Amino acid sequence: MKWKMSSLWGHIAVFEAIFALPLFLFFLSQTYSQGTLTVDWTIYLAILWTVLGAVGGAFFWYAVSLPLIKSRRDRK
Repeated sequence: MKWKMSSLWGHIAVFEAIFALPLFLFFLSQTYSQGTLTVDWTIYLAILWTVLGAVGGAFFWYAVSLPLIKSRRDRK
């Protein structure tokens, strides 16, 4: 868990697992139930949620975690 909270790659991995994968599966099931699921749409959704998960993880790392880690190091 320490690696996930103290590195950019860890944040991206956590966002992919917690945010992007469930939303990808949700939208995949929605398009399947509507009968509009195609291979192109599946690839589009996979790329979309992978990119959004990576961007979300990187944003959270730079906006929240990194300043907290730096302030914690400065106090020591």
